[in-house]
Amino acid sequence: MHFNFCLYFHFYTSPSDFDIRYSLFNGIFAIPYSKRYSLLVIQYSFCIFGNHFIKMNTMSRNDLEDRLIGFAVRAVKLAEQLPKSVIGKRLNDQLTRASSSAPLNYGEAQSAESRKDFMHKSKIVLKELREANVALKMIDGLKLAKDTHELTALLKEVNELIAIFVTSVETARRNDEKARITNSEYRSKK
Repeated sequence: MHFNFCLYFHFYTSPSDFDIRYSLFNGIFAIPYSKRYSLLVIQYSFCIFGNHFIKMNTMSRNDLEDRLIGFAVRAVKLAEQLPKSVIGKRLNDQLTRASSSAPLNYGEAQSAESRKDFMHKSKIVLKELREANVALKMIDGLKLAKDTHELTALLKEVNELIAIFVTSVETARRNDEKARITNSEYRSKK
């Protein structure tokens, strides 16, 4: 089977999940939109099984904010369960700061004064999410978490949030370039 897509899709599947007759892909696509530089996030999944089925759902700005807050709360609760050793305290601090910073900076991005300001604040959210991801990976590698199921779920969630913001920043950058080109063409015609 051959499919062409005009959107940038991020697929999350492992080789063990792939079968030529049946494939399940899940992903997220984010588009900055509106004058307020909000995010339109489309969560999508589709299944190929003979005839293909495509299902798309949209996520509002508040849904994404709630998701970031939920991630932060869960990460802080996991951090509180870490051992009181030197490395446990250090990773507790790093995970707590990074995970709680992401939703706060996202709130600032929603009040961006320009597209450039929105991109800058979204990049800060992305930076904090990546830092939280590294802290979670270290906790996993050092076997510090008591609740390994929650740790696995948090790693999955942070990777999905990173994908949203990578796509958002890239789309905003492309839109900014298009706007600059359009403005320069308009000025040259005057």
